[in-house]
Amino acid sequence: MRSIFYSNSLTRQMIVNFIFIVMVTAIIAGLPAILILRHELNERAWGQVEQGAESMKILYTARQNELIAFTKLIGHRDCLQATVMANDAVGALEHLADLIAGTEVQLVILCDNNEQMIVTTLDLPVAEMCQTVDERGFVLLPGLERDQVWVVGSHYLGDHTSGLGRVIAGIRADDALVDAVHLQSGLEYSILQGNTPIVTSLGDNQADLASVYSALPVFNDSSETFERKFSLNGEPYYALNQQLENSPALRYEVALSVEDIFTSQQRLLLSLIGGLLVVIAAGSLAGIWIANRISRPLEQLTETAVTFSNGDLSSPVVVNSEVREVVLVTKALEDARIELLQAMTELSDEKAWTNHLLESITEGIMTLDDEKRITFFSHGAERITGLSKEQVHGRLCDEVFRLPDGDIKFCQAIPADGKESRLIVELEDQRWVTLTFTGATLSKSGEDKTETALVFRDVSDEEIIHRRLGYFIANITHEFRTPLSALAASIELLLDQADSISPDDLRDLLGSLHLSVLRLQTMIDNLIESASISAGHFRVSPRPTELDKIVSDTVTLMTPLFQKYGQHLKTEVPERLPLVFADFKRTIQVLVNLLSNAHKFSPADSEVCIQVQPQNGYVRVSVTDQGPGIPADQQLRLFNRINRVTTEANSPKAGAGLGLPVVKAIIEAQGGEIGVEDCPGGGAKFWFTMKVAGER
Repeated sequence: MRSIFYSNSLTRQMIVNFIFIVMVTAIIAGLPAILILRHELNERAWGQVEQGAESMKILYTARQNELIAFTKLIGHRDCLQATVMANDAVGALEHLADLIAGTEVQLVILCDNNEQMIVTTLDLPVAEMCQTVDERGFVLLPGLERDQVWVVGSHYLGDHTSGLGRVIAGIRADDALVDAVHLQSGLEYSILQGNTPIVTSLGDNQADLASVYSALPVFNDSSETFERKFSLNGEPYYALNQQLENSPALRYEVALSVEDIFTSQQRLLLSLIGGLLVVIAAGSLAGIWIANRISRPLEQLTETAVTFSNGDLSSPVVVNSEVREVVLVTKALEDARIELLQAMTELSDEKAWTNHLLESITEGIMTLDDEKRITFFSHGAERITGLSKEQVHGRLCDEVFRLPDGDIKFCQAIPADGKESRLIVELEDQRWVTLTFTGATLSKSGEDKTETALVFRDVSDEEIIHRRLGYFIANITHEFRTPLSALAASIELLLDQADSISPDDLRDLLGSLHLSVLRLQTMIDNLIESASISAGHFRVSPRPTELDKIVSDTVTLMTPLFQKYGQHLKTEVPERLPLVFADFKRTIQVLVNLLSNAHKFSPADSEVCIQVQPQNGYVRVSVTDQGPGIPADQQLRLFNRINRVTTEANSPKAGAGLGLPVVKAIIEAQGGEIGVEDCPGGGAKFWFTMKVAGER
């Protein structure tokens, strides 16, 4: 509470204090009115209850007087007196039935002069009424379901000197009677014996009635009047309890439902409270208006200064005030805002340009604080490492980059300013990569703290290429040296023994020369084709071609090579083949490469088979050897450039890795496919397809 009234805000202090004064004034003025209103309503309610009790007395007195008048009327009937004098009870009963027909009288009793009952119109235990009833009163009779209350009046039969007896007439005070009274007056009526309701207009729920009347006290004085309040079914009542006249055993109670009075009281109370709230609201609004008019310009200047201190310069300084000092301060703040906004815009543009430059660099860039924690991680760094900025920010660089030697931390191997280091590091995805790092030290003006900037790039692929290129050069040198050595040896032999060499030996030497030249030509063709593929100058000219002619020319060309090493070249070609789309010369080059590889990797006295099979618009050509086969993990990259199979069994026979990539390029340029698979019995099967051009 103290914090509300003593807030540092001037506007809030003024508003709260004004509202407090208005509320206290309204409460002081309205509370007495509320108390007086409640008192007046209570007095009005008790007045209605007392009026209801008097009305009930008047009603029952009137009924008793009517009954007395009725008994006087029938008591003077000669015929009735005659039946009594003659002891004719049946005649008297018939005569009484005729007399009460059409009246409200329910009970008539004839009593003799000795207060003994002569006859009654109802079969009820009413004999004692002859001794107890005088002129008027209330009589309680036991009933089958519940006790009964009767209103009775009495008069002499004849006159008091006749000695014939008395006439007693009665009306039952039942629920219908009290309900009729309730409808006339709007009040509830009950007749009670002690704490038990005999007759009531409050309803038939005995459990609820018992809870209401059980609270009544024991009346020592039967004439005592008792006022009370009770609730029935959630409805409040004011009640007055008194003794019935001439009946000490019975009391009556008049109850008034004050629900409507309470509702009116609440309505008036709410109206009064509403008026007070309106007054409070109006006073509060007036206080707010006055407070804002006085303090709002000052608060606007304060809010503007706080906004500037938080770096927000987007909104102009606008303060509505006629005070000269406030206007001058407003203008000064607006001028300062414009100058700061221009400076921040220039800085933002420079920062955006710098960030764009850093993010566009393909090399990785990261910065480390003096604790060697990563503070900046560029897009290039994310690409190289596979880690995002969020994953590495704030982490030690030793956690992100790990060296093979566990005794040396990455931060210890960071190069000095302007120096470059090549490091093999393990990343979090367990990849080993080779990275080159260049270091630089960054320092902020006016601060002792420094940061380290590292520029790095992935040279893993470069190393692989260098290794493959070295292997290629070594292997191609070996490939060229072998046929050149064979050529040199054959030529030297021809020069030394030209005069004495036999025709058969001469034929063998010439065949060897031819094979060496053919091998050199194939290698040179592969080199040229590989270079053409890399340069984008590779071209094929497919046209309808006889495939059996291609196969036969290739077999003729390669047969001497197979015969020299005792190998067998077998063909399985159907008699009638359709024309295929193919470049004649280049397709022969494909078969020559495949047969050369089959010869190279097949043992002596083995068989190499060429098989041709038409298939649904294509012709499939396969070359099957009996060599060691190709490992499954190398089959997918077998057709890549400068790649070869490196199993121990065939490594001495490995080529330069140029032939199969050229073969793949030729076949795909002709619209076909190429692949390799292992044979169940050993060896490898290279296959390719060509589109059918039509029937011959």
